[in-house]
Amino acid sequence: MVRIIDKRIDLWLNQYPESFHPYDMERFYKMVYWGYKRVPTFSGYWLRSEIIKRHHGLSDKNIQYYCEQTDKFIDFCKANFPKPPSKEQIEYDLRANIT
Repeated sequence: MVRIIDKRIDLWLNQYPESFHPYDMERFYKMVYWGYKRVPTFSGYWLRSEIIKRHHGLSDKNIQYYCEQTDKFIDFCKANFPKPPSKEQIEYDLRANIT
């Protein structure tokens, strides 16, 4: 079974994130926000391991940048959206295909 977060990471990585195009950054932040809401261990370190596991061609510099951005964005989310969604909300989002 493929985890939804895996699909989101693959979608982001397969669209040339090294270009830093606004659409790439939008996909990145959507992926990070989704991961923050639903993956308890989601962090820059976790994302680094996922990128390396996929053998993607991002440079170490770009991987470091995205991991730092991930941690900064998660800190922002924690400060502004401190309550994680309920199990019922997650199930509703999945049924309604809200992403």
